Amino acid sequence: MKLGIRWFLVVATLALAPAVLQAWEHGPRVERQRLHNALRRSWCEAVRDTRRAMAQARREMRRAHLEERAAAREAYRQALRTARDARRYLRW
Repeated sequence: MKLGIRWFLVVATLALAPAVLQAWEHGPRVERQRLHNALRRSWCEAVRDTRRAMAQARREMRRAHLEERAAAREAYRQALRTARDARRYLRW
């Protein structure tokens, strides 16, 4: 009788082992870790996108500033040219 129970326990253990292992591998701890990893990935992507957007805004601000300075220099040159031409016209 004891041998029959032992044999039954061995067969039941071998039959149920894959299901128990899969449940252990995919238990609540693994799901929590998977969710944590997904949250961390999305957080890192959001931070990366924010940094990229800020860098792009800085580049655009720098370009606009340089264009503004170039336009001011061109306006100054044009004013000097106009003043020189007016002086020639009036023959000072």
